[in-house]
This record gives sequence, structure tokens and C-alpha cells, in this order.
Amino acid sequence: MTASTAGPDSCLRNWVASQADCTGTWTSIEGATTAQLWKFETAQQTFVIKAFTNPSFVGEYPDCVEHAASAMAHVQANSELAVPTVVGADPTGRIAGCPVLMMTMAQGAPMVAPTRKLFDRIIDVAEQIHAIPAEGFGWTHHRYNEPNDVFAPSWFSDPGLFAELAARSAVARSDEVFIHRDFHPGNLLVRGEAVTGIVDWDYACVGPSGEDYGRTWLNLAADYGERISAVFASRAARRLDPHWVAASWLDWLPFYEDTIRIEQWGTVAERRRFEEVGRWITDLAR
Repeated sequence: MTASTAGPDSCLRNWVASQADCTGTWTSIEGATTAQLWKFETAQQTFVIKAFTNPSFVGEYPDCVEHAASAMAHVQANSELAVPTVVGADPTGRIAGCPVLMMTMAQGAPMVAPTRKLFDRIIDVAEQIHAIPAEGFGWTHHRYNEPNDVFAPSWFSDPGLFAELAARSAVARSDEVFIHRDFHPGNLLVRGEAVTGIVDWDYACVGPSGEDYGRTWLNLAADYGERISAVFASRAARRLDPHWVAASWLDWLPFYEDTIRIEQWGTVAERRRFEEVGRWITDLAR
């Protein structure tokens, strides 16, 4: 967590002060990809401010505030899982200047050192999420990159591998449960070897449980390497469907609506890791 240089603008500051009925100090929280995050501290309480300041994201997900708030309320109403509580929202940004959520701050810190016990806790949390009733939740799963619409970028050295993984993702079986959809260690807060909070519910929906396990494996592989992801695979066992891992791998790339974005995506190191992780996926089904 680092101090913000620019900080929120006056519209957002004034809106937050009106919600808290007092002023406070602002500190930026790094790591968000679809929004700007700040910690807002008053004398009585600490809040997280999530401001959706990316116009292209808001254009694609105009209901982003309603979606995230509804997901957290749905989880709180149907489970004992620790998620933030929404204390204020400006869904359109008419007052705050951008769509924004004001939430209580979840306890714990992001996972740094994965362990077998933590993997077991992560799997427990996933099972609890998937046990939440899906009925009545208004957002449903869709693939970001459909397997029939993708192609190997020119920088990808093994088109055969790409075609194999795209074909594998095309036959992924789909159950219909409540899922987080962005489920990975970065969105789980821990204290010791206990999961103390689950954050970032922007994509929660009714969809395949394999999506959550596949994304967890993918993030572990990308961030920690093959050995750590293999440990998770052994703990997750039958829950980890290689077909949904392949689908998550395809979603690592930008949307295929823009060929130029695909061809220009990533640094040399990121492209190398993307292909390397793809090879590891082929080992999961063996």
C-alpha cells in the first residue's frame, strides 16, 4: 500500500465525506485493474473506496456498481463468508464523478507464501461460495474469448499447442452454481493460514464451478510457477477441470474483438510465460 500522489478529485472526496459524515485521510491501494482503490480512514472506522474510473470498462459494464454490491449482499444473506459491507454507492457517478462503491475494509492481507494448508482453505472457501443458492442472482456466466473465435497470435511459437488448448476449452462441461468468477489468491485475504476475507466481486455470476478452480490454478502458475500450481492441482483433485483451466488461459488474452490488441499484447517475458503455462496445462489431463 502506497501513498497516493494525485489522489481522488474533489467530487469523489466530497461524496465520500458525505457518506461518512466526516473527513478522513486517503491512501491509495495498488493492484486493482478495473478501478482505483483507496483506503479512507476516519477517527472511527476505515473504509475502502472503489472508483470505476476507466471509461472503457464502465462502457462495457455500466452496471458494475450494482453488480458488485448485489453480489456481496447475496453472499452475506446466504453464507457466513467474510466479505465487505457496502455503506454507500453512486452507481452512475452523477454525484461522485464516477461510479463508486464505499465499503467496510476486509480483515487480513493478500496471500504471499502459498502453503498446502492455505490451499485447503482456498478450496473450502470455493465450496462455500458454490453452495450459495444461485436462484435470484441476476448475472450469468459468459466466455470472454469463445474457442471458435480465437487464433494463435503471430508471436505465439507453437500454433499446434494453441489449437489444442482452444479445442480443449470448447468441450468444458458447465454446471450452474454461484461463482466468484475472479477467484484467485490475490482476491483472498489471509491471516496466518486462515482466509479472513474475500474481495472483488465485480464478476460474480451463475456459472461453472470449474471457472473458479481453473482461474486459481492459472494465477498460481503465472505468479509462482509450475511446482506450486501442481501442489494446488493435487489438493483440488477432481474439482480442477483441465478444460476450464484452458478456458481461463484463453481469457488471459484481451478480447478477440480487436486483432491489433492481441498482436500487441504483453512484453516478451509475459508472452513467454503465457506459452509456458499453456504447456503445463497439457500435463493436467495426463
